[in-house]
Amino acid sequence: MRPILLGLVGLVLSISPAAAVQEIDFHIATAEDLIDVCSTAISDPLYAAAANFCQGYVVGAYQTYEASIAEGKRKAFVCLPTPAPNRNEGIAHLVAWAKEHPEYKNENPINFFFKFLTEKWPCPSGAPRTGAK
Repeated sequence: MRPILLGLVGLVLSISPAAAVQEIDFHIATAEDLIDVCSTAISDPLYAAAANFCQGYVVGAYQTYEASIAEGKRKAFVCLPTPAPNRNEGIAHLVAWAKEHPEYKNENPINFFFKFLTEKWPCPSGAPRTGAK
């Protein structure tokens, strides 16, 4: 599945080489790559591809975390508020947090994402999981 997605992204990128987002950013090797994709300007020709890629990436990571909790593989360490922020709000919080923490730009993007979540919405000790979706 990933090679097909990367191929489609490559096709879209080849159509518009002057975009601010670059093909390499879609490989998401670092936290900086993730933030570059998630903060693409609406005026960028690749905005739709970048916004959808960003949402898919962070939602997939978060749903994997939730599945591990539901299966009892780990305790909850992220407790979203009720009501939980929608995807765009959550991503806006992520991008703002990233700007406050440039020291993490070269980190693994998943580790970076969960650092953000645990700082922004930590679970109190012994608290049940809340607010997902």
